[in-house]
Amino acid sequence: MPSVSSALGVSFGTAKLQPRVSVGARAGYAWMSGVAGSAATTGGRETGIWAGPEIAFELSAWPRARIHPLLSFLWERMSSG
Repeated sequence: MPSVSSALGVSFGTAKLQPRVSVGARAGYAWMSGVAGSAATTGGRETGIWAGPEIAFELSAWPRARIHPLLSFLWERMSSG
């Protein structure tokens, strides 16, 4: 399933702790197929394009070190067309 994403972000902080925030848009194409697990459920298929906004927040400790911890949160809201 192909997708594309574009975002703008800002980074600030100190040499020991650096937060980053970004806002962007995401779009793609999906093809999903499901099989019924029992007589009480039904299978189905969904295909089509989808798009929506995304917001990301990252927190990096010691960002100039070769190996450093990174905590990242990404929120996406998708709607199909």
